[in-house]
Amino acid sequence: MPPGVCFHEEIAAGWTAGYARGGFARRLNLIRLILRRHVRPDDSWVDLGCGSGVLCRELLALGASVVAVDGSPRMPSDAREQMGLEYAGRVNWIQSDVQSIDALKNGAYDRVLCSSVVEYLDRPDALLKEVARILSPGGVPVISLPPTLSVVRVLQKAFGRL
Repeated sequence: MPPGVCFHEEIAAGWTAGYARGGFARRLNLIRLILRRHVRPDDSWVDLGCGSGVLCRELLALGASVVAVDGSPRMPSDAREQMGLEYAGRVNWIQSDVQSIDALKNGAYDRVLCSSVVEYLDRPDALLKEVARILSPGGVPVISLPPTLSVVRVLQKAFGRL
């Protein structure tokens, strides 16, 4: 597994709890504002790097159907368990490298959400090509990245090198 996937496999159990405080909570509030502007009932969304499903739940609560993709086998598995039956019929879970997702059809999705994924990839251009490939004409990508000098990201990079 790539280093970014290995990192997230190790921290999967506590990932959702991180959204309750600090920078993650602020990011969640900002993303909620963005999603409220862009999600329409019955939109088809792809949540690339869905992690523990926190943002996937936000999309579902706004009426979207979601394909949730993550490279970590554990993250979507935990997310599916936490989500229970409430949204079961509106989520399709896929464990795949987000840089190449064979299971997703060309031009089939209204919107793509990709939050804090690009910075973990060796080939971010491949992810952006996948986003362009799967979006329908006029589709909207919502992509977020942490600040380059984010303390958390700098520490993650340092520990990754060790």
